Amino acid sequence: MLTYESQDPYDLLNNINSGSLTKRWQSAFELSNMMSDPAKVPKDDLFINKLSMMYDKSKTDDEPKVRTYLALAMGQTNNSIFCEDLKDGLIDVDLTNKIAAIKSIGMIGCFESVDVLNNMINSNIEDEVKLYSIIAVGQISDTSSIPSLKIAIHYEEPNIRWEAALALAKLNDKSGYDILKNLLNRKYY
Repeated sequence: MLTYESQDPYDLLNNINSGSLTKRWQSAFELSNMMSDPAKVPKDDLFINKLSMMYDKSKTDDEPKVRTYLALAMGQTNNSIFCEDLKDGLIDVDLTNKIAAIKSIGMIGCFESVDVLNNMINSNIEDEVKLYSIIAVGQISDTSSIPSLKIAIHYEEPNIRWEAALALAKLNDKSGYDILKNLLNRKYY
């Protein structure tokens, strides 16, 4: 209790900016957790600019977890201003960072990223990236994703098929109905 410090988002961003390697990623983790409470998300330009700057700076950070948690913090804010920053994360070479950017794009609902996500769904990319791209387009609910999702419901990986069927259902498309019906059947497992 004596060593516990109550920190606000600005303190955490300062720790990410100037702290030790361990302190930076732990502060980014704490920030992403804090942003899950809408009452704690600052709306001012100072916070937005600092978070955006820290995310850009994290490209060269020795600890990739900093970038991962900053992307997730951006997604938790539910602020579309971060869409442009997160689009940059879609080309990240670190798989975990790329997935964090995809998740956050879905959380925020970045319509301008739908074409890139559809291309990821249709490409020969890692199954994890494909899966989270499907989840993100389902969250964004843009009908331009329907053709990609219709292809994905026939993919060999079951999680990809299931998430594609769920995303189609969110778009009021019944193409994945049989897959969803099987998911509700206990004997199917």
